[in-house]
Amino acid sequence: MNKYRYKTSLFKPRNRQSKKTDTQKTTGLAVLLIAVGKLFRGAALVLGSIMLFFVLLGVVIGALAPGEKTKSLPGEMIVHLNLDFTVAEAPVKPSLTNPFPNYTPDMKSFVMGLDAVAHDPRVKALVVSLHGVGLNLTQVEELRNAVKLIREKGKRTYIIAADYGVGGGGLAEYYLASAFDEVWLHPVGVLSVPGLSAESPYLGELLEKMGIEPQFFQRKEFKTAFENLTSEEMSDENRRVLNSVLTDIGDRIVKRIAADRNVSEQEIKASIDKALITGPEARQSGLIDTLGFGDALITELDMKEGPLERVSFVNYVSDNEENRKFFKPKASVAYVRVLGAMSLVENTDPFADEEERLRSGSGIAESIFRAAEDPEIKAIILRIDSPGGTPSAAELIRHAVAKAIEYKKPVIVSMSTTAASGGYWAAAGASKIFALPSTLTGSIGVVGGKVSAQELLSKVHVNWESVRYGNNAGLWSLAQPFNEEQAKQFNKMLDVTYANFITRVAQGRGLTLDEAENVARGRVWTGRQALERNLVDRIGGLREAMDETAHEIGLNSRADIALIDYPRTKRPLEKIMSVFDSEAASQARLNKLISKAEIFMNSFGLGEEGRSYQTYQPLTVQ
Repeated sequence: MNKYRYKTSLFKPRNRQSKKTDTQKTTGLAVLLIAVGKLFRGAALVLGSIMLFFVLLGVVIGALAPGEKTKSLPGEMIVHLNLDFTVAEAPVKPSLTNPFPNYTPDMKSFVMGLDAVAHDPRVKALVVSLHGVGLNLTQVEELRNAVKLIREKGKRTYIIAADYGVGGGGLAEYYLASAFDEVWLHPVGVLSVPGLSAESPYLGELLEKMGIEPQFFQRKEFKTAFENLTSEEMSDENRRVLNSVLTDIGDRIVKRIAADRNVSEQEIKASIDKALITGPEARQSGLIDTLGFGDALITELDMKEGPLERVSFVNYVSDNEENRKFFKPKASVAYVRVLGAMSLVENTDPFADEEERLRSGSGIAESIFRAAEDPEIKAIILRIDSPGGTPSAAELIRHAVAKAIEYKKPVIVSMSTTAASGGYWAAAGASKIFALPSTLTGSIGVVGGKVSAQELLSKVHVNWESVRYGNNAGLWSLAQPFNEEQAKQFNKMLDVTYANFITRVAQGRGLTLDEAENVARGRVWTGRQALERNLVDRIGGLREAMDETAHEIGLNSRADIALIDYPRTKRPLEKIMSVFDSEAASQARLNKLISKAEIFMNSFGLGEEGRSYQTYQPLTVQ
């Protein structure tokens, strides 16, 4: 049986005991601690051995099992994308708890897979079944561009859903659907297009009544990352920026939908203002083409495209990645991800998840250095989806980028949903920067401080005592606010960091300090606005960044390069063996357990995070 023939309906060491001497005396507490320690050590050894046994057993079974002989994809086919999974920037990697995860394409594989669909003469059409997975706007823009290319290559595209936007996707889901040749909706389905919003609770009054005093300082007026803790309402500066961002993104969406559906912009705006639209209303206004279920779509496909085999998009992508039948690369390019809030130190814990590794400044910088030194790697694509983080982490990544360029390895930045604040700091010195129209970037500024619970502790009759060495040993204590001199010193540090940030931007983008200051001050820009202000070089997604990378190394297009993930991911067995490498691994386990107790405090800014100054964007647009 051909595993690619997709038939699913569209709807859907033993311890040595030391001898005791008469002179050894042990207290009852010590005896208890020793016994508990041995118990935990023995339990860990047993559990580790069991886990290792089952992983090895799985590997052996997988290697010895005869399995089904893999057959080729059919000569002609319709590719069916059942979009019922979240499209993440990082792939799901094998872990100790899930050593053999089901394959789902990450954004890179997703974009490259759709690119292959466009160029593959065997593929006659693309069908997408959408299941409300909550795509964000930049993901939609990447996918829309891919669908447009497929249509340009003369292939029909179809999309079907029970509803559009009702599951939380909002306007973004219909924005994606409007790029297809035919938009199908179940007969009782609803179109939900409520526009765009940015919102946040403001806790200033609540915290004041509780006796909690947030002390945060910003550079400059548009750097509003913690104003929801310090204020009772949104600042004029924040409101101004968010209105600008929403208007820029919204106007572009309206124009694109109107052009794709051959409907006036006024009609699209009226539909957005109405927000909820029934199926018949959507068909009458030209927002969709057909009301029907998956079986009706299959019948139409057979009539228009012929009775062709349907192939799962996941299998199609897997086949192309494993066999590279379609693209024949001539050069290798390192693909380095920067995801989430950046911290300086890499988590060496073998149990750490992939995203923890992809927001470590030291780990990311090491990946860039290794790629720069690898003679097989000709260039680097830095994929950034980060709202910022610590300046030290951002600066370390920026330094690695500069070194790679010194090594004659071009570094092309591809911005995803967010590349703001520290994310932009890390990108500023790249060879070229690409952003999508709705990417949130800029936010060139710095904010930091701490939270004092002095009054709250007094209210609940907690006497917080301390013994200190140094006049400012209590600088970061949550039991007292900054005094005047401490606040002065902290603001001085913010001024230095802000000046360094501005200097890095000016140097990286070829601006004067005054020009950099004019586009900074903590203000967030969309990708399109950033292009107008010379903060990015071009509007485009990963495909366009790959094309530019190919051109930088003297090749024709993205088809000539192969993206190699950096850092390399450890296999499950390697992770297990690393646990037994040293006592440091055991300490890491303990540190991780202790850190869980800090989650509640950190969530309110009461923990370690309050001890640094950060570079963050203010809000997320939905």
